[in-house]
Amino acid sequence: MKIIAGILMSGLLLSGCLSNKSAEQGRPAVQPSKTSQHKVYIDAVDVVQQNADSREVLIRVKGNLPNPAYRIIDYQVQIEGDQITIVPEVTYDKDAMVVQMLVPFEDTLTVKLEKPGDYKIYLEGRSKSVVKKLQWQQNK
Repeated sequence: MKIIAGILMSGLLLSGCLSNKSAEQGRPAVQPSKTSQHKVYIDAVDVVQQNADSREVLIRVKGNLPNPAYRIIDYQVQIEGDQITIVPEVTYDKDAMVVQMLVPFEDTLTVKLEKPGDYKIYLEGRSKSVVKKLQWQQNK
């Protein structure tokens, strides 16, 4: 009886070791992690177009990501008084094997303003902050 139990246990142990599945396959897929906006190098911010009828301003943002493992997923836009603050949200794939090189990007954002006036656009990046003045006047 002990011999049969020993043979069964050895067979189970051996089949577990020879299985093609690894411990890594049982784990859920790793999601990319969010990082701060300071991972983005900002080169320029420009006002592309102003539409007084819809009170919208198109703003172009140019810069570089540190490497191909980074992706911009969204921008947070906050308007307080005469200040428009734009914060890029990035994601980073920590499991990606990439070449260490800057990856250029260019995005256009639509910002809706409540009232005409003079605004300052602030965009903070890794090595510098970019400030752009905006004069927005409504058509009469």
